[in-house]
Amino acid sequence: YSLHDDQVTLEIPAISATSNTTAATITGMPAIIRPLAAQTVVGITTDNGVTAFGKIIVETSGVLTLHVAQSATFTGSGTKGVAASTVTYKLN
Repeated sequence: YSLHDDQVTLEIPAISATSNTTAATITGMPAIIRPLAAQTVVGITTDNGVTAFGKIIVETSGVLTLHVAQSATFTGSGTKGVAASTVTYKLN
């Protein structure tokens, strides 16, 4: 990541895993880049091998919550994840 004033640019590597859950999250963001309010950015998510634009919600807890296309849920089986992406959001 890079931090400039109150703007964070976050590089997300391609991450995927196989599971039977309908949710996908990425954890472990450092406290210094966690926003004061949740920020929603556009990213490229993968659901059961299908890549599409989706939402990445940068939570105040340091969790990135992935949404596939217009849905908040992924398919209940198969591979889920995010393509390599660079996203920018505000801390305040």
